[in-house]
Amino acid sequence: MCIKKLLVISFLFIVCANKIVAQEVPVATSNGVYTYLDQMALSYPMPWQDLIKPISRRQIANALNSLQQQSEKLSKKENTELQFYIQEFVSSNNSDTTSFFKKDPQGRWRTFYYKEKSNTIHLDPIIGGSIGAYKNEMVVERNAGVTMWGSIENKVDYLLSFNDISLNGAGIKNMPSFSSAPKYVNIGASESVNSKNYNELRASVAYRFKNGFVSAGQDRFSYGYGQDAQIVLSQNAPTYPYVKLQYQPFKWLQFNYMHAWLQSNIIDSSASYNYGNNTYGGYHQQYQLKYYATHSFNFIIKPGVEINLGESIVYTNSLNAAYLIPVMYFKSFDNTSNNQNILAGDNGQLFVGFNIRRWIPKTQLYGQLFVDEIRLSEIFSKQNRNQLGYQLGIKKSGWLPKDNLVMGIEYTRNRPFVYSNINPVLNYTHHNQNLGDWMGNNADRFLLYAQYKLMERMYAKLSYEKIRKGGPGTTDDQYLKSPQPAFLFNPLFNQKNINFEIRYQWLHNVNLQLQTNFTTINNPNSSEAIKSNNLQIGMYMGLY
Repeated sequence: MCIKKLLVISFLFIVCANKIVAQEVPVATSNGVYTYLDQMALSYPMPWQDLIKPISRRQIANALNSLQQQSEKLSKKENTELQFYIQEFVSSNNSDTTSFFKKDPQGRWRTFYYKEKSNTIHLDPIIGGSIGAYKNEMVVERNAGVTMWGSIENKVDYLLSFNDISLNGAGIKNMPSFSSAPKYVNIGASESVNSKNYNELRASVAYRFKNGFVSAGQDRFSYGYGQDAQIVLSQNAPTYPYVKLQYQPFKWLQFNYMHAWLQSNIIDSSASYNYGNNTYGGYHQQYQLKYYATHSFNFIIKPGVEINLGESIVYTNSLNAAYLIPVMYFKSFDNTSNNQNILAGDNGQLFVGFNIRRWIPKTQLYGQLFVDEIRLSEIFSKQNRNQLGYQLGIKKSGWLPKDNLVMGIEYTRNRPFVYSNINPVLNYTHHNQNLGDWMGNNADRFLLYAQYKLMERMYAKLSYEKIRKGGPGTTDDQYLKSPQPAFLFNPLFNQKNINFEIRYQWLHNVNLQLQTNFTTINNPNSSEAIKSNNLQIGMYMGLY
């Protein structure tokens, strides 16, 4: 009911908007078009705003059209890849048509495509699998599902993607949990060691107007420009329901707002009750309610140069109307409405970042600062609780002719107690997985990588990671200890990863991949390093 009310408010906000355009359908970030456009944006001016992912088909089409207009500057390989993605993302105004296991009007083979007047529907199966070896023990992954998307009356765009993922094999216990891989919720038998079952459900319905859109659905989002993770929002946690507003009133300003429903994984004993029988214990368990809201301004100084500023809030108990107001100053409302009582308040954060492309030719500079708690009056004092994280990175192409090689360096540091709160319900998590950087707090990561385009739509990537991880500490350490514990106090381990990956988008809907990594973990309490290596080979249809 609350979602319906919010949608009504959003529709009233845009009721006087001008002509409506379709295709506000989010594209999974695993699609190869992201790699292509990200690399092209290093060399060519284009409307590629990838602060928040996933990005819609419309925004991707705009970037591809911009490249098409300057195709004479592109290499033969770049143009060939451009035409491949134009077939997928750039729509045409063809008359009514039906495609069933044949090419659509753009020349792209479709399982099913139907267009009648202003209504369209696309259906593609999700079929895939991989074989992996983790510490020399096997894991077989199977994917099965369907993706449906399209438009209604050129006013509403929709997406429904369901993927059932099953894992089987003795190597499951050896699969790394401390990694940037997206996390899922196990719906299989929890006691089973050699089999796991997950559902990945993504859905969206969007209503677009001249300078923005409103949408509701379920997905996972990232905020920032980090290579494998971002400190504000990353795609580490499982998908969550959301409502979203994006509005760009001026060429130089974009406003983003989102409200999400999270899982606290903490039982609310006061809301739980007895069924009156003993089946399965006969007791209904209710989880503590948990919500998340965020908004931000992205200032577009000039094409390729952007500064973003925003805040977020994690709150509980009941849906709060104040956090449904997109322009509300969350931190101020939290302080005043809860009388600045730390035991009654919510968990707010501030963040700021920058992105600079092509200021140095064929180079991107980016950074993000995430402030969980800071006292400006004591910013240089040892007594201050500076609970913040930051990320800085640079990547550059042009090392070789034809810009086939991109190299980058990135450093991320999360100080102690970032993402944590005195109330565990208010931790910056969903299903106990971090909404921000997957390392959590009291950790840092140095990343060096090189990505080479072997041929059209085939990329090889080699990376080296060095990670240091300290202990979580206690709430007394976080709130009462003065001065605060030093960075990397209570060291847990140092980890080094060498990762190698090849991805090839063979057809529009078919992808091949090979991944391998070598990991070395040094524990301060042990003189021997733990070494492991993993290998995975897979083929997927419909996932990308």
